[in-house]
Amino acid sequence: MKIHKANPRYFDEDELVKNSLGLVRQQIKDARKEEGKDIIKQIILVGGFGDSEYLFEAFEKEYGSKKIKITVPDNPQAAIVQVAALRGIQSLRSTTRRCRRNYGYECWRPFREGVDSESNATIHPVTSEKIAYGYVEWFIKRYHENEARSIAVDVDLQEEAMERTDPLLACDLKNPPERADSG
Repeated sequence: MKIHKANPRYFDEDELVKNSLGLVRQQIKDARKEEGKDIIKQIILVGGFGDSEYLFEAFEKEYGSKKIKITVPDNPQAAIVQVAALRGIQSLRSTTRRCRRNYGYECWRPFREGVDSESNATIHPVTSEKIAYGYVEWFIKRYHENEARSIAVDVDLQEEAMERTDPLLACDLKNPPERADSG
């Protein structure tokens, strides 16, 4: 039986470390872009490879100067299994959710003289009031945490049910526009 000495090339750790650093680098970049600031303060290395001194040193070299703490739990190989077991036993799951987009539908509003464009004006078929179409009702707003919403619209037109289907609109902006034709 041949015994191999610890050698970074034996398992091609260089390639594994390079790939791991690249994935984490992209996640940090995405988090920074989404939040507009640096929010990652700690990286926890888990799993069998998380116990590698070579990996730890590479992460320290890459992120130590950026004030990101690199941590390895006492038993990194078992950390993943422990969390999976806790999730199964205690039904652990994230308590906060973040919606990354705004979702809404196009709607009308009462026409406002001097504010709304005449090209968006029409007469409401039931009330005969002048209305402006093309506004958006954003019923799910980006980054509202732990907010459950549902929406149902029923219209009864002269005792006959009227069904209407409108497309779902989405917007990535933090402050979505009030009109569907805004840009």
